[in-house]
Order: sequence, then C-alpha cells, then structure tokens
Amino acid sequence: MKAAPYPEPQSDRVTLRRIFKLWSPLALSWLCMALELPLITAVVGRMASPEVQMAAIGSIAFPLALLIEGPVVMMLSASTALCRDRQSLQRVRRYAMTLGIGLSGVHALVCFPALYNPLVGDLIGATPLVQAAGHPALWAMIPWTAAIAYRRFHQGILIRAERGTHVTQGTLFRLLGDVVVLSLCYHFEIPGALTAGLALSVGVCCEALFVGWVVRPSVRELEIIEQGPAGPIDLPRFVRFYAPLAVTPILGFMAMPLGAAAMNRLPFSIESLAVWQALHGLVFVPRSLALAYNEVVIRLSEVRGSLRPLMNFSRILALSNTALLGVFALSPWGVWLFESMFDMHPTLAVLGAAGLLCSLPQPGLMAGQSFHLGWLVGHGQTGAITKSMLIFLGCAVGGMLLALRFGHEPGLIYVAGSFSLATLAQVTWLSLCSRPSRLAVASLEADSD
Repeated sequence: MKAAPYPEPQSDRVTLRRIFKLWSPLALSWLCMALELPLITAVVGRMASPEVQMAAIGSIAFPLALLIEGPVVMMLSASTALCRDRQSLQRVRRYAMTLGIGLSGVHALVCFPALYNPLVGDLIGATPLVQAAGHPALWAMIPWTAAIAYRRFHQGILIRAERGTHVTQGTLFRLLGDVVVLSLCYHFEIPGALTAGLALSVGVCCEALFVGWVVRPSVRELEIIEQGPAGPIDLPRFVRFYAPLAVTPILGFMAMPLGAAAMNRLPFSIESLAVWQALHGLVFVPRSLALAYNEVVIRLSEVRGSLRPLMNFSRILALSNTALLGVFALSPWGVWLFESMFDMHPTLAVLGAAGLLCSLPQPGLMAGQSFHLGWLVGHGQTGAITKSMLIFLGCAVGGMLLALRFGHEPGLIYVAGSFSLATLAQVTWLSLCSRPSRLAVASLEADSD
C-alpha cells in the first residue's frame, strides 16, 4: 500500500523547532518507561526468595507476555500513519482491539496447565520452584496485551494531532500505578513474581485509561473528516500494510536470547552474562531517544517540505546520542559507571566498559534507522521493514558464528560488536529502500519551488 506523498497538505512548515516539540515528550516517555523494570526489580529483590521470584518473572512471565504482545507493538506506527478520517479511525480501532483481545485470549490459554507445564517445564526448562512462581504472574498479566493494543492505538492518534505531551503524562500514570501496586504488595507480603505481574498489568491499564480519556478531542476532530485522500481502509489493505510490521517486533525479540546463547558458548561466559543486562540497559537510554523519533517521522513525512528538516534532525540526534554514550565509552567514566551504579567488581566493570565501546555506534545508527523506518511506514512501504530485521538477525548471527569459530576474548565483546555491525547493515538496507521515495519527494518539492 503506497500512500500519496502529501495526503494532508498543510500550511504549517516543518521546522526543527516543530520536530523537537513533537519529539521531546515522546523521548521523555521512552525514558520514563525505561524506569519501570528497574523499579520492579528493585522491589522484588527485597522480597522473600528474590532469586526464584526474579527468575520467574524474568525467564517466564515477562518473556512469554512480550512474545504474545509482539504483534500489537507496531500498532502505534499504524495508527499514526493510517488514522486520517472517520472511516479509517473506526476500522483501524476495530482491527487493533480485535487483535489485542484475541492475543490476550491466547495469553489466557497459555496460562492453563495443559499448555503452561510443557511450555515452561519442557521447552524453557524452568525448575519446579521457578515454574510454580511464574504461573500466577502470567495469570496476572492476561489484560496486558489488550491494554497495550488500546493504548498504542490511541497514542498514535495523539501523535497525529501533535499532542505528544499527553503520551508522557500517560507514562507517568503508568509509573504511579506501578508504585501503588508495588507498595501494597510489599506491605502484604505478596510473592515477588506475582507482585511484578500485577504491577505490569495495573500500570499499563492505568496508562491506557488515561490515554483513552485525553484522546477524546483528537478523536472528535478525526470523526468530522468524512474520508481523507488516502481512500478507505478495508481488511485486506490493512493486512498488507500491518502484517510486515506485526512480524518485525517478534523477530527483534530473538536478538537478546541469541546473544545470551552465543555468550554461553564463548570464553568468560559467566562474566559476560553478568554484565550483559547492565550493558543493555545503559545503551538503551540513548537508543530510546532515537526510538521516539520513528513516529515523529511517520507523522510529519506527509507534510510538504518535511524531508530536509527531518533528515537534519536525524543527523543532530545521531551525533547527540553518540556523544552521550561516547562520554562514558571513551573515558574512564565507563568503568566508574559499572562500579558505582551496578556495584560490579573492577574486572567486570572493565569488561562492561569494553562492551560499551563496542556498542558506541548503536545509538547514532538508531537515529538513522528511525528516520528511514518512519519514512517507509509513512509512505506505505512496510515490507522493507521486515526484511531489514531479517538482515539484522542474519548479520548478527553471522558475526557470532565467526566469534564461536575464531574468538578468544570475552563473548560480550563479540556479541556487542556483532549487534553494532548488524545495525549498520540494517540501516544501510533501510536507506536504500527509502531512497526512491525520498528522491521522488525531493523532486516534487523542487518542482513546486
């Protein structure tokens, strides 16, 4: 499905200031979301049997919920790109909620012992204690996927209306819900894994309810428009547009387990795995600033004259993100960060700093990825996005296989380096795919001038 270059011509110019105004609250929202899991982990770690409870939420409930939720993750991009009039609003909402409720139904089925026991016991290989602790946590997370589908659909409408501040406010409500549940469960000595599952569910439901409330004026504005220039959106057209987006997060979730599997087979496996989660969390902070740019590009790519300022902002974001991580990756502060923040032994801190250096290109590349991905989604070319993720996984696996064959250094270094090279390959592919539409738009803008 190819959208017209400018389905909604606007008189407002796209300036760096306008881009920043839309991007900044979304970036803040991503940063706030990054606090949720550390907050939950900190509380569960202070409850009874912390090792078993954290293993249950970290290896069973949360990964399974993420896997089931995967197809609705990109509903934010779809809503931002497609909801341009009353008909598209109603139909995309119907598709989003059908998918979300259906996947929550799948989640509920997985909770029944007939599926849960062989999946968790045989396939995942959890110990009986961890398996028992993870079961009630998975039950508690049944509403999670439906709430996320509802929330991300309406967040897309807020972004289309350029009311990103409400998105940040919703994330704060989510954290508030987390805090209330965690406090109550800690006081009444609820098991840690169940506490985490309840906090995740209640938090995202609070956010969904808030977003559903504040989005009403934006919904009314769309309902006034009978039918936009992009034409009606029926089910086949939506499936062609959304199916590649739905598959992409599921493929992306495979990267972390593959990296952990590679490190288990490389030198210094225990040390590498001990640092892996902390490294991922640190690199995620500047990467999240770039992730927030994706929907900004989707929203503004349809506005005449947007190409050059969007590209300029992505370059500024790439340089800023690289500089932010480089302050620690290229100085002794990297070692200090792992020692002070994560209380790691100096040997592990040095390994973490080396991993930080190998990950240095990733936040900058993520800015380019968000630009090209947003541009492709905004112009209806979603098929290239799934292919780009396959390229990423292929290059990452290739790099890790080479490390398994020839590597003698700690596995963390090879995995972090493989992910950086794979991200470069992915961004290069996305750039090549977006090039024809960018050239067409540049030519159109030049002719109009």
